[in-house]
Amino acid sequence: MEESKASSALVVSCCPSRTGTSIVQEIVGSGDVQLERLETDISVYKWPISTKYYNASVALCVPTYRTVPSSDFAETVEAVVVHFNPRKRESFVDAQIWLKTMDDLYSASVKLLTCDHCQSDDNVTKEELGVFCIENNLELIQLAPTEVDSDEEEFGTIHGISRVRAALHAHSWSNLKLKAQPLRRRHSSSGSDSESPQPAEKERVTGAPDSEGDQEGSEIDDTFCQLFSRLHEFRTTARTLSADDRKDFAEKVAKDFLKSLDVDPEELSD
Repeated sequence: MEESKASSALVVSCCPSRTGTSIVQEIVGSGDVQLERLETDISVYKWPISTKYYNASVALCVPTYRTVPSSDFAETVEAVVVHFNPRKRESFVDAQIWLKTMDDLYSASVKLLTCDHCQSDDNVTKEELGVFCIENNLELIQLAPTEVDSDEEEFGTIHGISRVRAALHAHSWSNLKLKAQPLRRRHSSSGSDSESPQPAEKERVTGAPDSEGDQEGSEIDDTFCQLFSRLHEFRTTARTLSADDRKDFAEKVAKDFLKSLDVDPEELSD
């Protein structure tokens, strides 16, 4: 991707209580965000990201319609955030349509499905959402959970807009620029101190490879970390399934982990 093109993230809301614009404001951390009109049906806020390891510029886009303005724009979309209300089945159906359209139009590697909170007595239950997210490679994030599972406490799961922001920070944005790392002192066997740079941050921050091989390794790291961060979701979902379904589900999760490590599951089938 050309350096002049900003990486993009689509933010969509399928319920009126929390609009796409308000979610953008929460992600940025400011209520004074003014979105600019990129196209006739897309509003944009240029979000400068600055982490310990890199800087990047990301266009947070709030689309009005499920259309793509141009092929050039489609190539910039690297993440999607879709918000819905699990108490209303029609809101979930709308979110499903948006997600299907986004899968058809874009190649986003970060896909987040958010809601205020989800409970067992909602029209769309937490168990149903867990299965749906696993089948569609989504991460479910509750922005204001009313209850936290023991598994989530055990894994130190982060909820709320902080988790959305963290997931976006963890992504390897195509236009990121690594920060120079400070030198650290090394003590040699001769007794003298010398300064050497920290280990190459391109090995720590995925998406900034030195070669094609490094890029493949970065993508593997990204996928594995995303799966590992969702282990508590897998455990919660498994508890709701029958013995046979639980076995099938476990096999699917295991295959996903193997694929994330660039291992062909068929090679280990024997």
